[in-house]
Amino acid sequence: MDKRHKHRIGELTDYLLRQRNLIESTGSRIDPDLRKTYQWINQKLQDLQLEVFVDQYEVFETRLLQIFDSTPSFQPKEINDDLP
Repeated sequence: MDKRHKHRIGELTDYLLRQRNLIESTGSRIDPDLRKTYQWINQKLQDLQLEVFVDQYEVFETRLLQIFDSTPSFQPKEINDDLP
């Protein structure tokens, strides 16, 4: 994910959080007319957070593969199946 895409996700997340706070700001139960909107905002926030997490995981996974795919500095011990 490039910086521009990360920035866009951050802006979308901020916007959705502000909209959710507006809906919650009444201090009482969420108006029935806004329930579906509120649910959609929450789902979209989850989707954006998942996208960020997947990107971070891929970077982490790539880093681990670079670290552990290098040749070992020692020879692995061979297992002899003939011994009891």
